[in-house]
Amino acid sequence: MTAQQTRKLAYGMIAVHWLFVLFWFATGDLNWLYTALGGFFVFDLPLWGLARLAVKRPQTAAWGMVFLLETFVWLTAAPYGGVTSTIFWLVFPHLLAMRLNRRSGLWMMALDLSGVWALALAGYFGWITFLLPFEESQLTFDAPVLTGLFLLLAWLSGWEAVPTVETAQAEPSGEAAP
Repeated sequence: MTAQQTRKLAYGMIAVHWLFVLFWFATGDLNWLYTALGGFFVFDLPLWGLARLAVKRPQTAAWGMVFLLETFVWLTAAPYGGVTSTIFWLVFPHLLAMRLNRRSGLWMMALDLSGVWALALAGYFGWITFLLPFEESQLTFDAPVLTGLFLLLAWLSGWEAVPTVETAQAEPSGEAAP
């Protein structure tokens, strides 16, 4: 990714965060001002710093955004047992990671899938108590669906990344050779 793309991504994520805050405020779901300010200090300031870092090191800044998103998704999803509705947000950092480096993205995906299955098994055996009561569907539906979704994402990302014969023989102008 270029520095400009990375900076746009960081600023876009900050803008989306504040759109969420405005929506929550308008609907009455934003009960506390310190929630919005906490989001500013915990989410927006690091993103702003990563946008500034992108000027000189765009790849490092982009990976910083991946890990920031991963951290927030896991901190949100783990107390609920990693149900599909919360852990599904991992798709977005995975898309960015696959764009940056396919092999690292696949490793990250494998670690996340092991975390999803570990949460499901720990809830099933009663090793962890979640905020919501454990449902067996977390083990029989959520974890397998997320596995399938992540494998599909890996397949689609790998399919895009593998050069074809036509692209390998392409002329510098971008047209295929005769």
